[in-house]
Formats: sequence, structure tokens, C-alpha cells
Amino acid sequence: IILVDATGEARLRASGGNRIDDTTLKRRFEAKRKELGGAVAYSHLDKTFYVLSWMEEEEIHYLKVIFGPSVWCDMELSYPAARKKEFDPIVTRSANGFSLPKR
Repeated sequence: IILVDATGEARLRASGGNRIDDTTLKRRFEAKRKELGGAVAYSHLDKTFYVLSWMEEEEIHYLKVIFGPSVWCDMELSYPAARKKEFDPIVTRSANGFSLPKR
């Protein structure tokens, strides 16, 4: 799913699916960090999820990826750096509420 704000500048993308390979969360995290190079502003690797934030041109990106035993999901928020103050609380609330269902 992709949601776009009224200005067309900010986007929230969320997706997920079944884990069909043996890639580990740590491997995915390290590959994404390498892909982003020096652009990473924040990173955190936990047992079941990782978070990366980076700048690309004048846009902030925030990515959270969650691995469950047999499924994965991710969300990415992107928005203009000039609107950081407006979007920081939205990022925090979205990231804190984004999780796999408890079974």
C-alpha cells in the first residue's frame, strides 16, 4: 500500500509477505546499509526488526523492517527535509505502532 499526502510530497509505503528464503534480518540490514553508503543518518538492529533513516537529495527516508518466524513486513516514510518538524511525530507514532500481529 502507498499513501501520499495532499501535496504529493510525503509518502508512506507498507508491504509484507511470506519469508521464502533463508536470508537473516542481520544480512538484510547490512546489505541495505551498504547500499545506502554514507547517507545513513540513523540505524538500529534489534532481534526482530531494524530501522534505517537516511537523506536522499532533499528528502528524508525512514525504513522499518520486521522479520517474524515465517513472514516479513516493512514500512517506509519519505518526506521533504524542510517538513522534518511536521513529520517527526508522525514517524515516531507510525514506527511505534507498526508491528506483526501477536499469535
